[in-house]
Amino acid sequence: MDSLSSLLNKKQYDLVIKITENTKDGEELFCRLAALVSLGRVDEALQLINKHHLILEKTNLYSIINWHIDLLCALGMFDEAFDAASYYRELPYESQKVE
Repeated sequence: MDSLSSLLNKKQYDLVIKITENTKDGEELFCRLAALVSLGRVDEALQLINKHHLILEKTNLYSIINWHIDLLCALGMFDEAFDAASYYRELPYESQKVE
């Protein structure tokens, strides 16, 4: 994870994407997500969220809520953002920060 973070800091996004290609690790998926967004590959980032949402939610629910809804809104997908917000609202309580 530290090496992925340092690669992100060095803006080596393509390398991060290559390294995390088949990962199922939540922290690595977040690094992949950050790299995709940094490269403007927002559609791929949304696909990643949709495909691995359970892993991402278990790793950091607060962050994935923000990433997911922000990406949808940035793309003008407001109905989908509303649906995502509704989905997250129905999840069991995790913390005040998430609420």
